[in-house]
Amino acid sequence: MNLLYCCGLALLLAGCAPEVKNPDGSPAEAFYTESSIGDGVRLPLLKPYEILRLTGETHWLMNCFNGLGSIDQVNKVAVVDSVMVLYAAGKIADKLRESYISEAWYVIIPAKKVELQFDHRKDFVAYLRTLHVDPARVRLYPIDSVFASFERKYPIDWVHDFRHLSGQ
Repeated sequence: MNLLYCCGLALLLAGCAPEVKNPDGSPAEAFYTESSIGDGVRLPLLKPYEILRLTGETHWLMNCFNGLGSIDQVNKVAVVDSVMVLYAAGKIADKLRESYISEAWYVIIPAKKVELQFDHRKDFVAYLRTLHVDPARVRLYPIDSVFASFERKYPIDWVHDFRHLSGQ
């Protein structure tokens, strides 16, 4: 009898758990609400892209699907409409040139399967303008601050959640 009571109470409580909502009030997909993975933590951007930090590591990385391989040393991130922008600094493997660079900017547009790396900020800004994205609207936020905010409240509302953080 006690087992039946406990099972019934557990089912009732599970059914009463608050449903996670998007900023517009619609139900959020699990992809945008889960922060942990088996061997680390994740920060979802635009499906299927996510930034990962493996257990015991201090840097973040992102796996790409259309040619870039992976982006290591991700420091800052932003999502503007359907465009993801990342900034990486440190010892970054430039797979195209088989060398290392100290910083890079990335533009990723999942819907168009675009994944681009820029070694110079001026080239990155020029490309944003070809997309009709005002570079002034692209505020890159520190990845650790974005992740901390995500853990407190998910999914991320890129327009409103990070006004308090300094961008680049």
